[in-house]
Amino acid sequence: GRLPGGGPNPYALAVTIRAEVQAQLALGDLDGARAAGEDALLWLGDRVPQIGSLILTTLARELRAAGLVEEAYDALERSAALERQAFQELSELQLGLERALTEAEAAREQADRDWLTGLYNRRYLARAISGPHADRLAAPLALAVLDLDHFKSINDRFGHDAGDQVLVRVARLLCDTLREDDIVVCSGGEEFLILMPATASRAATAGCERIRRAIEDEDWSVVAEDLEVTASIGLALAAAPSELDATARRADERLYEAKRRGRACVVGDRG
Repeated sequence: GRLPGGGPNPYALAVTIRAEVQAQLALGDLDGARAAGEDALLWLGDRVPQIGSLILTTLARELRAAGLVEEAYDALERSAALERQAFQELSELQLGLERALTEAEAAREQADRDWLTGLYNRRYLARAISGPHADRLAAPLALAVLDLDHFKSINDRFGHDAGDQVLVRVARLLCDTLREDDIVVCSGGEEFLILMPATASRAATAGCERIRRAIEDEDWSVVAEDLEVTASIGLALAAAPSELDATARRADERLYEAKRRGRACVVGDRG
């Protein structure tokens, strides 16, 4: 076998040299066997040390069988040195692979998060409801769409830095109020999605009311004097993850209904 660049494959070479050494020794040509082995080691250099170790181990075994104990011992010492080199290279390769996997996982985690609030984004949610683990989302699935009321006015009146602080504090409130299994997503701007597995209508409505009151009752004066924040929430239920797209549309419609009713309220399956 040959490598793509044109050189011989070192693994194929090792097998060939090993057979050649054994054949020459069988014919009584010990010098030819050693020369073939040394030529192969010279060609390998620092590449693929485990193959060089294999050639030297073969030579050592045949030298010992020929009664050349000292030369066999020398070949074994060289083989052991190459084995240590191979182990070090393997360890470095494994370490590099683990580092690359860690960096890739960190990059994916970062891509799945909203940069400001640290919450998951829609990209993560799309994968969660359609990936191999979607069957872990026990039905019924409650999906709430939460929108902060008059958020543009908050930015205009108190500044965008205050608006960013509001978003960060709302994200914390959501995570503190909801269950561990619930998924909170920053959908963009002042909108948040909340996916609550194994949650029937009454429990989902009660959970959304807790969220709404937590936001309304928060001491927003720590962000800006006279600042008040309220939220409108639309809620809908799905029987399976495959229904969540249609469920999201219903939740959006109920969010608009909550806005029409004067904001700062929850509109769900029971109106």
